[in-house]
Amino acid sequence: MKPTIAALAFLLPTAALAQPVCQPSAEMEAALIDWYAESPQGPMDGRTQLWASDAGTWTLVEYRGDGTACAIASGADGAAPASADVVAALDAPAAD
Repeated sequence: MKPTIAALAFLLPTAALAQPVCQPSAEMEAALIDWYAESPQGPMDGRTQLWASDAGTWTLVEYRGDGTACAIASGADGAAPASADVVAALDAPAAD
């Protein structure tokens, strides 16, 4: 298991991530699909995309202009983000 995927696996049960987990976009998407059976939910909102599974897990992913994607919040069983920083990130203008 790659270290970044292991870190993502460890952090997914928490709502707001203290430090985002970043890796190439394709690897992030593969991890969310393969490990958590998550899929994109609705259209992207600027540079962020919500991923969720039927099992109740979710991950908020920020896509960056350099080809990386960062898990900036995640949870399970409908747990909402607990951090105002996550809400602010949703409203932040896209920056490449």
